[in-house]
Amino acid sequence: PERLALPTLAIRTGFRLGRFARADAVAEWYEPGAAEDGPARILPGTFAGGGGLRFRGNTGFLTPRKSLSFRADSPVGIFGDGAGRVFAVSGGLSDRTLSANAFAFGLFRDLPRGGAEPWPAPRVRRAEVFLDGRYAGLRECIERIDGDLPGCAGSVFFRHSVVKPSIPFMRPVHAPSRHAEEEAVAALGEALSLVAGETEAGWPERVEARIDLDAAVDLFLLSDLLGNMNGHPKSFPFDEVLRFDPETSRFSFVPWDFDQTLRNDRVSVGTDSDRVFVRALPGYRARVAARWRELRAGPCATESLLARYDALWRETEGWLRFDEKLWNPGNPDPEASLESRWRESRDILVGRAERLDREWLSPESDRKAAAAADPR
Repeated sequence: PERLALPTLAIRTGFRLGRFARADAVAEWYEPGAAEDGPARILPGTFAGGGGLRFRGNTGFLTPRKSLSFRADSPVGIFGDGAGRVFAVSGGLSDRTLSANAFAFGLFRDLPRGGAEPWPAPRVRRAEVFLDGRYAGLRECIERIDGDLPGCAGSVFFRHSVVKPSIPFMRPVHAPSRHAEEEAVAALGEALSLVAGETEAGWPERVEARIDLDAAVDLFLLSDLLGNMNGHPKSFPFDEVLRFDPETSRFSFVPWDFDQTLRNDRVSVGTDSDRVFVRALPGYRARVAARWRELRAGPCATESLLARYDALWRETEGWLRFDEKLWNPGNPDPEASLESRWRESRDILVGRAERLDREWLSPESDRKAAAAADPR
């Protein structure tokens, strides 16, 4: 086309890529509306500058549509504000509509907070990607979760480790300093003990002092709305990503890995802490119910949810249809099956919102909240 309709990312490396060591590369980023030969944002990623390109992921690494991790020598600037240098180029293996992550992260960021700063969440840009001159398909470019994420300066993040044995269950990543990491690890030990310490004296006060319960409630509702089963059937004490803020000495949450959501087989399965707080933390059930009632009158109203989801579909529909033919050549009717998946996702989204209504806004839910508030 004479003008680009979607962002375009062209990466040149010339080196054989692996999963661990980064290879020197140069990325060119073209914004929508730019001419094919128009000016691009040039992003060198070199060993000398601490940057480079590598494959990322586990299951997806075994497929032709591998995900990438690109680290530039300087802030990339493709997500707007922020000093981030690293972003993932996701292959979209688990999400044929390539919309779930963008939907979840954007919704979490837009949840009303009474004038407070938005919840931190990675920003997503969907772009056509070329690697060494070959078309690599439509991909998600996703900010890395680290201290360069807006609102997260100085934070220490914990990710669930996939290496066993692993003690504790979460490992610190991207800490700004050794001192900050040591402080966060010590605080994590107390936070983990809270998941199993509901019978101890002063437990509710300790939970409030160590964990941002507003963030916990919002991520719990987001995960339940979309059917993100982080932890199930394994034991996750908290969600996949935990953020420690040294200024408040509290933990909060950042959404990640929502590509395997909006599926029919997903029931309500929270993390270990979600289940403990709902069952035993005084006032928590009422807090969840009040928040869901507020969100249903705003960004989680059915029409608002569908408008957000449909906008993401319309933005990339033509490219998704082309990709479906490219990556699934054995599919006898790729366009029909892709549209069927989009319609199914819409129906699941509406159905899950209505199930949350029954769980949290029904008379039975009110009785459970009253019983939790007054266990006598």
